[in-house]
Amino acid sequence: MCSHWMSWYTNAVKNQYIKACPILILCLSCSQVAIAKSQWRTCNTPSSNNSLKYTPLRTGALLVEADQGTIAANSISTLEGHVIIQQDKNLIHADKATYDNRNSNVTAFGNVLFVTDSMKLKSSEIHYQMNSGIGELKNAEYSLSNGLGNGSSKLLKQTGKEHTQLKDATFSTCPANQRSWHIASSDIKLDHKNQEGVARNVTFKVGSIPVFYSPYFSFPLNSQRKSGFLAPSFKVSDRSGTVLSTPYYLNLAPNFDATLTPNFLTNRGIKLDTQFRYLTPNDAGIIGLEYLPGDNIFNNEDRSLASIHHKTRLSKRTQLSINATDISDKDYFQDFGDSLVNSSIAALERRIDLTHLGKNWTFSTSIQDYKVLDNSNTQNINNNPYSRLPELRFRYAPSNKIGETRYGFETELVNFEKENATTGLRFDLNTTASRRFGDSSWYVEPSIQLRHTQYSLDNLNPNNDPNNTLIKNSLSRTLPTASIDTGLFFERNINNGQLIQTLEPRLLYTYTPYKDQSNIPVFDSAANSFSTSTQLFTKNRFTGKDRIGDTNQLTAALTTRLINQKNGHEVLTASIGQIFFLNEQKVTLPNTPIENSGSSQLAMEFSGELNNRVRIITGVYWDPQKEIFSSTDTRLHYQDKENRRLNLAYRTLDEELEQAEISFSTPLNNNWSLVGKFEQDLKNDRSLEALGGVEYTNCCWKTRIVTRRFLTSDNVTYDNVPFIEFELKGLGSLGTGATNLLEEQIYGYEN
Repeated sequence: MCSHWMSWYTNAVKNQYIKACPILILCLSCSQVAIAKSQWRTCNTPSSNNSLKYTPLRTGALLVEADQGTIAANSISTLEGHVIIQQDKNLIHADKATYDNRNSNVTAFGNVLFVTDSMKLKSSEIHYQMNSGIGELKNAEYSLSNGLGNGSSKLLKQTGKEHTQLKDATFSTCPANQRSWHIASSDIKLDHKNQEGVARNVTFKVGSIPVFYSPYFSFPLNSQRKSGFLAPSFKVSDRSGTVLSTPYYLNLAPNFDATLTPNFLTNRGIKLDTQFRYLTPNDAGIIGLEYLPGDNIFNNEDRSLASIHHKTRLSKRTQLSINATDISDKDYFQDFGDSLVNSSIAALERRIDLTHLGKNWTFSTSIQDYKVLDNSNTQNINNNPYSRLPELRFRYAPSNKIGETRYGFETELVNFEKENATTGLRFDLNTTASRRFGDSSWYVEPSIQLRHTQYSLDNLNPNNDPNNTLIKNSLSRTLPTASIDTGLFFERNINNGQLIQTLEPRLLYTYTPYKDQSNIPVFDSAANSFSTSTQLFTKNRFTGKDRIGDTNQLTAALTTRLINQKNGHEVLTASIGQIFFLNEQKVTLPNTPIENSGSSQLAMEFSGELNNRVRIITGVYWDPQKEIFSSTDTRLHYQDKENRRLNLAYRTLDEELEQAEISFSTPLNNNWSLVGKFEQDLKNDRSLEALGGVEYTNCCWKTRIVTRRFLTSDNVTYDNVPFIEFELKGLGSLGTGATNLLEEQIYGYEN
């Protein structure tokens, strides 16, 4: 009987996806992700003397036990002393009871204990019909299995299998003897047929102090979504002042929903955020709109953001996708973003893609455009990306068996557009063929590639024509690239056979002849950043298709690994490698000098577990010409059984960047924890980001107070944002998203 009316509590905890809840107080249960990952302290709960065990019975069978009594086959049986009445998984224990064998009615008094497979309930008196589940309990105290909650009700009525009513009911996930908070309602009615409940005169109390009241709300009894307010949030920033957000969820249909979020910004006004989600057998997407009319500190101008992320399956092998974002002004992300990453976005991409997958081929077409957010100087204008209006691509790559020659080709046609720049069409065809010889201990793989690129250009008149007259011309380039890739694999057992050590030398020879490409515009090419060891085996030192680097080079690399024999876990990996240039490299990008070095930087990478608590990852690049470390990236992660975490990082890049970072989370005692992160620009002696806070956790509630200070995109000013979050076990969190912030900023942090 009682398991029905408690389902709205248990479902709030068990759901593993975000759902909507109807009113403010119940909407604390909407933070399902946080609930699923929460680690709670163990409560000291008093032991129960009512540990009853089910006796295995066949379905529908009845078990009656008592110290003494009278049994009547066709009337009322009277039972006294340790009475036990069981049917299926419903069990009643009491001091006294009567059982009417004609209609299965039970009346029990004195220390009544009613037990089901999902909960345990104490009462002073119970009237219950075993077969139908109809009845009532007086002065009931309940506890859900697995510690999911407990509470009380002065009167609980089951008027049928589809309706339950509770009078003066309470609920909490705290232990009964340590109840820091609870929810109280004067009347709750549950409709199990429609899976909906209605509560009246609801009060949320911390201790005995009421902090929230609602005269009425409805709620779902299962995992179904329901329209209503979600948990409010608030934050404070230097730019917008205090921000209070009160989202309202609309369950429009099983496959459509929307969220409306009014934001009250004390410095700016009222901003409305809307999000519409849809899902059909062939379509899925999210449409978002943010609007702030008359920003008080932005010349009373309207501010807005619109976005769409859409996918459509046109057929089994054909898909259309649309991704676009637009904002009213270039300062939007800086004013409304909450991190340096958000506030420093330079351009917004708008893109439509249509893709068809064949058996061994792929065809796609796309339209790609950008909205540049900062055109304040000529250098920025020159660096703006080109739009692709449109781009057509075809790729053919038949599957091959091992040992067979692999071949294929890829072709592309793109129309590049940009204001005040050279534009035009580019057609590119790239054919490849390769074959691998060898086995698990060695391999040799020769390959050849032939690339042809044709341009039809509209060039700007170089004579400072005020009308920007275009000069049309065509040009082409055809270049082959040949390579031989070879490697060996050695291994041995060490540490009494517990570990396997591998030794993996590798050589790659690449040859591409020189061809002058200085008259070819640069639409999408850039120099490859030599920041990872994977660049050692790149055959073209440029990205894109506007430059093919001439080269006659040999790459040599050596990797060793330590692998745990029992579980296959890689304990340690170390690599070293370098490219040796046998000829001078002549092809360059505009305004870039010719590279005359005889070798690349020496790349060294290492990652491994120093012990079961410490892991280190580092990449170091040595420039033999300048005799300096051109770039380094070293990270150290510490975590122990006491959940103490420490992360250290140090980065440098070409004498232009030097940064250090430390982040940590550590418990101070059984309840309090300290968290923090500090990122420093050592070259310019300034802080990039600082974060610090405390957490308090007990067995039924948590709170986090975190403050964050970060450098904004102008590289001068800072924004300060505090985060305050309050979480109730089983009901979710209320506040500003401190948990998500800590998970993003502190490696290894777990709520």
